[in-house]
Order: sequence, then C-alpha cells, then structure tokens
Amino acid sequence: MSITKYNPIFEIKDFNKIYNKTKIDGVFYIKLKSPISVQFELTAGCNQKCIFCYNVWKEGCSSIERKQLSKEKQIKILNQVIDNEVFNIIFSGGEPLLISWIDDLIKKASNKKIYTSIITNGKLLTKKK
Repeated sequence: MSITKYNPIFEIKDFNKIYNKTKIDGVFYIKLKSPISVQFELTAGCNQKCIFCYNVWKEGCSSIERKQLSKEKQIKILNQVIDNEVFNIIFSGGEPLLISWIDDLIKKASNKKIYTSIITNGKLLTKKK
C-alpha cells in the first residue's frame, strides 16, 4: 500500500505557532501559504441571457462576443495555481464551455490532483462532453 504525501498548506511548520492574534480579543487567524480554492472566470461570454444571472456585465451588450484571455495566458494562470498548491479550482464565466480548450485546462488541473468543477448553464453539454 502506498501513502500519498500531501503538501503542507501552512507557511509556518510548527503548528503551535500558526495562530495569529487579531485586534479582536479572543479571535485568531491562521495564515495559509496559498488560497484553498480559486474561481477562475474563463470568459465573460455567455450563450444565455438569464434574468437571474449574478454577473453585472450581462446588461446592454452581446455577451457571447466578449473578449477573454488567450489559451496561453489561461494556461499560465493555471500553472500559477498549480505551483501554489491550491486544492480546488472552479472554472466559471460567463459560460466556460464556450472556451474550446476547456478540456485541456480540466485535464491539466485534474492531473495535478486539484479538485476541479465547472459552473455552467449546461446548454452546450453533449453526451460526449
């Protein structure tokens, strides 16, 4: 049986020294070396105009034509997330399934044992996808 080695999430190795006092008496915080979870908005574009949408950019524009970062820049950002040993990444948008290379991003994150999820309206899902 093999034992998986997990990377430490705390900047300070001595667990008894990781609690830091705040200005509020009796309240402490733990300083982590990186975020536990990241939400990565891949695009502002969307193929729907839902009235309940929380994105403020949806009004008064053709949101499906919005610009997004290039594949290379998105991979560079994902590499930084991986290098910082983040546990969880949520791909969102707009509609993240509009990104043709989303499979590459998901595979890359999953291969590094990062829990990966997508916030999607599901309109672009197929049996294959």
